[in-house]
Amino acid sequence: MAHMHILKTVIVGLENWAIDCVSLGQILDLRTQTGIPNVPPSTFGPGALYVEPMPGTYGPGTNNTRDALLAAAAVKLDSVVSLNQSTLSSTLHGAPAPQQPAQTGVSDDDLWRLVVNWQALVSYFFKAALKMYGQEPGPHPTLGHPGPGREERHLALVLSRLTKIEADASRLRTLHNIAAMAPYAGPAGGGTYHDSLVRFEMGFHKMALDVAQIATLLPNHLLNATI
Repeated sequence: MAHMHILKTVIVGLENWAIDCVSLGQILDLRTQTGIPNVPPSTFGPGALYVEPMPGTYGPGTNNTRDALLAAAAVKLDSVVSLNQSTLSSTLHGAPAPQQPAQTGVSDDDLWRLVVNWQALVSYFFKAALKMYGQEPGPHPTLGHPGPGREERHLALVLSRLTKIEADASRLRTLHNIAAMAPYAGPAGGGTYHDSLVRFEMGFHKMALDVAQIATLLPNHLLNATI
């Protein structure tokens, strides 16, 4: 229960990021309908739907324990990182950041704080990229009260939000024929909650660095772009 407030911050941040991802997908989809070679005319639409975790499907007595949910979220984030670095490399010809060092000897509380800080940077850089496309991104996420529910439910919500973001990013890659890079994967560790949290923090750290580079490279990329 110690991390309920910070988990709520992560959830709200992911929901905010998911909205921005859909906005980016929709503006880029206009470009798929302008006769660009090898890009099928298809509509991105509203994006993937959230799959809400149902009560009774997580927590003690189920396979979706606290440890298992965080492990699954870390793997899902790695997949989002992989999709993002493919865009950076194939579309913008950037060099994705290497895997970041594991934070050893750091408490769970401090690792969660790092996650929130990296997540905030991802939000700022992603919104900056949207503005370069002439879009007005939504406001930055606000802090919320965690409300009722156990920690497992909040971790299940983190996983569901990452699943939506992954689905939209994968769809965007297909629409634009973005070549896939070798997938990114953080260290699996021993499968404990702490090991998964270390992997989760590393994933957000790398994502922040890659999105920062995308925002840096976009001005030149868009110099002669037409939508």
